[in-house]
Order: sequence, then C-alpha cells, then structure tokens
Amino acid sequence: MLRVLLPLVAVVLATYVLLGPFIYVVRSSSMEPSIPQYSYVFVQRGTRPLPGEVGAYLDERGRVIVHRLLEESGGLFVFKGDANPASDPPVEDRKVLGRVVAVIPRLGIFSATLWSPLALAGLFALFAAGKGQSSNGSGNKVVLALGMVSAAFAGGRGFPSLILPQALSSVGPALNLLTVYAAYKLGSDASLSRLEKVAAEIAYLLLVASSLAHGLRWVMSLAA
Repeated sequence: MLRVLLPLVAVVLATYVLLGPFIYVVRSSSMEPSIPQYSYVFVQRGTRPLPGEVGAYLDERGRVIVHRLLEESGGLFVFKGDANPASDPPVEDRKVLGRVVAVIPRLGIFSATLWSPLALAGLFALFAAGKGQSSNGSGNKVVLALGMVSAAFAGGRGFPSLILPQALSSVGPALNLLTVYAAYKLGSDASLSRLEKVAAEIAYLLLVASSLAHGLRWVMSLAA
C-alpha cells in the first residue's frame, strides 16, 4: 500500500509547493456548510468574484479570508461568511485576491496540523522519546502509550474522527485510537523497506501531533 501512497503524497506535496500562492486552508467554520473547516480552497488570482460567489481577500491584519461576496460598490467589496451573523467590513479592490474555483473538503487538516506550533512541539517530543528507546523495546512502548493517550485526549476532535459525518460522531474517539494503533503497528513491520518505515513513522507522528494539537486547542477554548 505504501508503494502506491508515497508517489501520491509526493505529487500532492509538489503541487502544493508549486501552486502554494493559489491554495489556502480555511481554518475557521465561518463558511460552513458550503466550505467545511480545514478545507483546501483553490483561488483564481486576479479574477474578482461576482456577488454570490466565494472569494479570498486580505483583512487589515494581512490574513487571508475566504468569504462570499455580497455586493460591490464604488470599488469596495462587502463579504460575509455563510455561518456568520454579520457581514465583514468593506474591502478595497487591491486587497481582493481572487475567486474560489475549487474546494477539497477537510484535507487541509494535515497542513494546518503540520505547521501548528503545538504539533511541531509534539513531533519533537515524540521523536526524542523514540530515540531514547532501549534494546528490549520499552522505548517503543512509551511511544505507543503517548500515541494512545493523545488520541484518547483528543476524543471526537482529533483526526480522523474530525472528518466523520455527524451521524457517525459517536464512534470518533474509538476510530482515533484504532488509527493511531494501526499506524504504530505498520511502522513496526520488519518487512517494510527503510523508506516505507520512515513514511509510516511520520504518518504516526502526524496523527499523534494532530490529536495533541486539537485536544489542547479545545482545552484552551474552554479556558477562554
């Protein structure tokens, strides 16, 4: 399976690097249900959206906002998130990036997790724990235990339960645990080539980091 997935991942990464300025991750839920949170959106740069279409613009803090255009008048564009109760402040023409032409739901969770400071810290901690494993395999058990605890901590907010439809949300926590355990076992398979083993270990670390990041984000939102 990894022999098929690795070239596919390489193609996706190359596309993201080459088309990076045209691809954005919707990190909020302001456009749900039409554009779910953590979706990739492809923006046709230089093409202004028409009223009723979804576009991307830069706000006053320089962040990319993906919202639907309500109206344009006198060189000012008024956008609004589908799930937001009020429209955004008017945007100047020069800050409008373009029109959204395609959406890939949910898959942006990977890049959002990868570049999260919490995720990077989790990856470093798990890597350090893995490097310290002893010859009897106790270190491996520590890494597995960390992974299972992180998946349980994330509950229904971690990956892959995050992308489940609402009707299946009750099985999300169990699916997180099973996915983390399966990724760990795959990385422990002695028959894998070195490249396949590295890919499996990276996948495991990303799953764990995602669980930690979403669990901590949820805790911080409660504190706020």
